[in-house]
Amino acid sequence: MMHEVVERLARLIDRLSTIGGWIASGAVAAIVVLVAIEILARSVLGRSTQISDEFCGYLNVTVLFLGMAMSLRDGANVRVEVFYERIKGPAALFVRWLIVLASLAYTMIATAVLIRYLTYSYSRGLVSTTISQTPLWLPQMIMVAGSMLLVLQLAAFLLRGGKTVP
Repeated sequence: MMHEVVERLARLIDRLSTIGGWIASGAVAAIVVLVAIEILARSVLGRSTQISDEFCGYLNVTVLFLGMAMSLRDGANVRVEVFYERIKGPAALFVRWLIVLASLAYTMIATAVLIRYLTYSYSRGLVSTTISQTPLWLPQMIMVAGSMLLVLQLAAFLLRGGKTVP
């Protein structure tokens, strides 16, 4: 019974990571569209949108933060293979567990800092210094959501007993 609940929870985390990955993919498409609009506006109209670079930056944040968990789950994250290839047997599993635990601790701390940053920006009404005056809590909320997804995905590795430790 408990194993079933744990596996369901891990599958839910996987689905959330997939949703984050799809949103990140949509953000890449949005970047392409924004850049194309900016190019057309400058070449045809002789004017800039004035916001494309800023919004492409926010979309890059979306790609990075919402794509991290899916990337980790699918083994697409960057890691030092030379290091992993040298360690064999039980030591390799131990090192992987150690890395997951350290990553989890770091990501939890980073998430807490991002939440403080978000609440500070929201409570102070901070906005970007650009023409759009975007409330800064909006892109920061994406950072918090992505960081939380990464924490959950790292926890999913632990829930599965390390069978799929990256």
